[in-house]
Amino acid sequence: MMRVRWTTEASLDLRESSTIQPARPARMRNGGWARHGIRGAVLLTYALTTGCGLVDQEVDQQRDDGAVFDAIVEHSIKPEANRLAPGMSIRVLEQALAICPNRETPLVPEARAGCLNENVLEFFENRLLPSGKLVFDGLVSPAVRQELASVFRRRHQEARLVRVPHIDGLVPVALEEMAQPLTTHSSSRRSDVKFSLPAYSSDGHALVYASYVCGGLCGYGWLFLLEQDGTRWNVVSVHLIWIS
Repeated sequence: MMRVRWTTEASLDLRESSTIQPARPARMRNGGWARHGIRGAVLLTYALTTGCGLVDQEVDQQRDDGAVFDAIVEHSIKPEANRLAPGMSIRVLEQALAICPNRETPLVPEARAGCLNENVLEFFENRLLPSGKLVFDGLVSPAVRQELASVFRRRHQEARLVRVPHIDGLVPVALEEMAQPLTTHSSSRRSDVKFSLPAYSSDGHALVYASYVCGGLCGYGWLFLLEQDGTRWNVVSVHLIWIS
């Protein structure tokens, strides 16, 4: 049984109306066919360009997701695994979980709960530290904090696949396998990592939650704040929100 201690420290709709008149095969006067043809072409072009824009945005986000995860693994996950047991196999959940509909859902392990506790986001959004400041205070503006929280919720309305970094020692696993608990006896052989999808702000920040479980009584939950530097993402601050 894992005991967790919280810490405060470190569809495009193109319908014009709900009333649709049946098409008439009769002749259309005064250039009616031409007018409707042009109008249809404009609507089709709008739909195609808007749809393509959404696809491009999603592709860009997925590309950035991989770079963000790379940065977190190199910054915190691999060093922690090597500290505990060099050469340890690190299993990474290949799915980002949706936010739990019930706030009373246990915080960890997320894989067994099948969802992500919203308290994770609340730590970033409005939980005050003993200093009276918010997490990452001074690093993000109030507007950016609100933007990141909103994007985080939107990206976690449903479970999605995660782009697991191609780094030696990382093994992508399915939710069913990850839900099998680690014990203290297995902690020396492998550890489990779960990522949220990154939430991105318009000023080049990213917010990610990651959990690292290394045994029945060994685990951490972190919030990561990253900044974009060209095509790279760099971790600028980490906040520990739970420990076991």
